Amino acid sequence: MQITLHAPFSNYSWKPESWKELGFASPEDVAYWEVSSCGIQCLKMAIDGLLTEEALTLVEYIRKGTEVGAYTHAHGWVHAGLAQLAEHMGVRAYVVESLAMSQIQALVQDGRFVIISVKSNFSVKKSLKERLLFWRKYGGHMVLVVGCTNEGQEGFFVHDTSVRPAHLGVSRFVPMRLFSQSFTGRGVVVYK
Repeated sequence: MQITLHAPFSNYSWKPESWKELGFASPEDVAYWEVSSCGIQCLKMAIDGLLTEEALTLVEYIRKGTEVGAYTHAHGWVHAGLAQLAEHMGVRAYVVESLAMSQIQALVQDGRFVIISVKSNFSVKKSLKERLLFWRKYGGHMVLVVGCTNEGQEGFFVHDTSVRPAHLGVSRFVPMRLFSQSFTGRGVVVYK
């Protein structure tokens, strides 16, 4: 069975020369957020998929997220902060620190989006931190789970807003084995 949820893909145009039109403070501001917006883009896509009201721009989401403390320069987008911002935006959300693959499948089957932490491009290579602290996985990137399948090759479909064109993907299929090796186990569940 294959299930796919509808979430408009956040295909944001990062043009530093258009910083004023985009709503940023400077070209450097655009460059900073281009590599630091995966979490907020995932939240925007989930909310846009759940609500019918006119959507805010990505810059407005970034502003609101930084205002409520959902982002820090030291740690990036914080799961609890994203969940708090989702609630502020009119949807429900909660953080899960230890998600199993079967739980993600059940959540998607229930019509819920899951923002998950993964290694960039679903890498399976362990960082030095992971080799030293072998019981914990570290990510650094967030993607939005928009579907799952157990027909043929089992896996998940994700919206990946990577700034690297080769990794960018709308409903990108990630096989279960690769998904489980890169997934940190942590995520934010977003629903109506």
